[in-house]
Amino acid sequence: MRRYKKLLAGAVIAMAGAAVLPVWTHAAMAQAQPAPAQDAVPAPAPAPPAAAAPTPVSYTSPEGDFSIVFPGPPMVDGRAPESDTAPGFWTYHAEDGHAVYQVRVDIYPKAIRVPAPNPRTYEFILRAYATESSSQLTSTAPIQIGDHAGMEGIFTSASGATETRRVVMAGHRVYQVAYTQTDAAAPAGQGGSFLGSFVFVPRP
Repeated sequence: MRRYKKLLAGAVIAMAGAAVLPVWTHAAMAQAQPAPAQDAVPAPAPAPPAAAAPTPVSYTSPEGDFSIVFPGPPMVDGRAPESDTAPGFWTYHAEDGHAVYQVRVDIYPKAIRVPAPNPRTYEFILRAYATESSSQLTSTAPIQIGDHAGMEGIFTSASGATETRRVVMAGHRVYQVAYTQTDAAAPAGQGGSFLGSFVFVPRP
C-alpha cells in the first residue's frame, strides 16, 4: 500500500520599513521654520480575493465499481491485474486544503485465494496500515456498506493529523476509503459526508 505523504505548507513573512523625518530647530530664529513636506505613504495593496471553494464532484469509477462524492476531480492512478498471479490496484486522491480524501481498490485475480471478509481480516488490514503509515490505530468499529459488512478505524499521527479509514471486501476486491483531517479548521462533518457517500455501483 502506498504510504500517504503529507504536504507541508510554506510560511510567508512580510517586512515593513519605517522612515525617520528630520526635526528642524534653531534657537536664534525668530520664526519657526516649516518642516519639509513628507512624502505620501502609499496605501497598502488590497488583499487578493479568497480562493473559491472546490465544487463537489460525484465520481463513478469505471475500474472499481463504486461511486463517491469528492471535493473536486480526483487524481487517478493504478493498473489492472496483469496476470492470474499479479494483483492490480487503483487509487483516487483529492485535497481541499483542510483534508485529504482517498479511495483505494486492490483487485485480486480469481486464481489468488483471498481471506474471508470478517472482523479478523479487516482488523489485520487496518493494523498493517498503521504500521506502514507510522500512525496509531486508536479505535475500530463495524460498518455496513450496502450488503457488505466492513470495519472503520481511527488513526492518529505524530503530525497531529487524524484519519478515519474504512475497509470492506466485495468478492476479490478490497476497498479502502479514507478521510484525513490535516487542518483543525476543516468544516465539521465533512469527513462523515465523504465516507458516507461511498456506494457500490454494479456494472450494467
